[in-house]
Amino acid sequence: MQTRIYLNVLIAIGCLMVSLPGIAQRCPEDPTQKKGVWKNYPDAGLAGFEVHPVTLKHKAQIGQVLDTIVNLFIKYNPEPVGSEAKWEKSLRTEWDSVTSPDPSFTNYMYTAGYFPYICSNGTVKAFSQTDSWVYVHVNGYWPSGHHLQHEFNNALKEKLFTLPPQRDTLGGYPVFEPIPKGEEDSPWLLFYSVLIHHPDKLPYISVTKGELFDLYEKLIQAKEQEYLGGIASQRKNMGEDWYNEQTDRVKKQIEGMRTNLTELKKLYAKELNQPAILRSWVYTIRDIEIADPTQKKFFTTANRGYQLVRANPDYMDQKQEKWKPQFMWVEWYKPVARQNAIELDKVMREKFDFKELGKLLTQ
Repeated sequence: MQTRIYLNVLIAIGCLMVSLPGIAQRCPEDPTQKKGVWKNYPDAGLAGFEVHPVTLKHKAQIGQVLDTIVNLFIKYNPEPVGSEAKWEKSLRTEWDSVTSPDPSFTNYMYTAGYFPYICSNGTVKAFSQTDSWVYVHVNGYWPSGHHLQHEFNNALKEKLFTLPPQRDTLGGYPVFEPIPKGEEDSPWLLFYSVLIHHPDKLPYISVTKGELFDLYEKLIQAKEQEYLGGIASQRKNMGEDWYNEQTDRVKKQIEGMRTNLTELKKLYAKELNQPAILRSWVYTIRDIEIADPTQKKFFTTANRGYQLVRANPDYMDQKQEKWKPQFMWVEWYKPVARQNAIELDKVMREKFDFKELGKLLTQ
């Protein structure tokens, strides 16, 4: 991620250097409007991952699926404006026991980097780094923009995660956007993701407001035991006065959480069956502790907040072979003020046919 953070600075320095008197040489064409070409990186293959047996057995078929995906992106953007596009196929084989509806299905990915053209010593050439990427993850959530809910998952053995705000559709499929901010550690690095899925069926299930409140009740109980247990473990070393003081503090803190939770349930009594749309990427026990139970500000709307979900165990078609696409997440980056990224975003929204990509789910 540091590479992406510093990229604008590097490009700015490069542009400054070629524009200094006595150094600059004009280029014969505007690099931001140059029609680009496609190049193939060496395939990522199986390196760095524990190999899924389905991947090993069906590498040829998986390769054909990825070739089809590659050809679609080239078809709808044959000469990427302002970019040299480099793509690769990656046989990602890690198991995801949280987001995957069924980890027995393998997953794999198409990746393409769009390297911006710059003017250097009178020559237009592709810069060596880029923030503009496209990912297509077959049967996996890696590029969805999801966030695991570690506190709930660790304390309660749950498998919860959030998705970015859902805004609009492309080709009939939902579009998720990080409004009003981009990646968690790079707000200027906007991304958009589209979920290709079976008709009338999603690979995740919404968690309702009522379910979240019930989970909070269990989380408070678990954290109470954890906090009091930690204090008790230090009782001998710290003494009775310290032990009593800390125990009272924790009990008062827990009592406040339970009171807030009770009042929030009353406040949202008529909405308990509605999906839980959170105001931030991650919710923890702290959010219930500081919540104002007199104001309806604990949740928000789907186009502004982060939907809390868990995997849908009934989504995958068990009649299909384990290597076949069942869903796909398509993601592209749009760094602020990068012209080649603006051109890529225009292609994804106005030219790319997501329905044609969706046909892979039925082949």
